[in-house]
Amino acid sequence: MSAETAWDDRAQRDADVELMRELLEQTAEAHGRYEKAELGGVYDEQWPAWYAADLVRRLRERGVELNRSAR
Repeated sequence: MSAETAWDDRAQRDADVELMRELLEQTAEAHGRYEKAELGGVYDEQWPAWYAADLVRRLRERGVELNRSAR
């Protein structure tokens, strides 16, 4: 891998991490509002499913589709 490719990979990784951080913050804020408004402040034991659905929606709104590749 050339130094230029490594830099591009690092820059892309950093941009991806920043995007996920931003989306997680937005999702956490939205989920807090949901718990308060819809659940009366009760802890949502199903929060992982709620987060996942919200994150997928937010990614799609940005034109990002998840791609399952063979492992």
